[in-house]
Amino acid sequence: MPLYLLPVRGNRLDMSLNRYEQMLLDYVHAHPDETDFWQQQVEALRLSHPVHNRRVEELSRRLWEYSLERGRHVPGLASVFTREGPVTISMRNLAEYLIERWSPSRSPRGRT
Repeated sequence: MPLYLLPVRGNRLDMSLNRYEQMLLDYVHAHPDETDFWQQQVEALRLSHPVHNRRVEELSRRLWEYSLERGRHVPGLASVFTREGPVTISMRNLAEYLIERWSPSRSPRGRT
């Protein structure tokens, strides 16, 4: 499974996405209304979840649910995200990436 590297601002190293995360990110970028929706999700989580790891966990969960829903309607995603059973694909790196990309800059002292 290939990994995709995304540049991240600041002193952070590049981040790898699995192919499923990359497919979903490509879909979101290709649809401005979806991009706007996820930017709003990141902002809402920033305001409601003061701890960074909690924001990442919640956004990862929402991305997975969204992937399943979109997989029922979008042909390119259907082959991946319409699985039966308890299989879950990690969306943690994509959640981290979106939070880094769409959140205001943080102080260099650490995450909040």
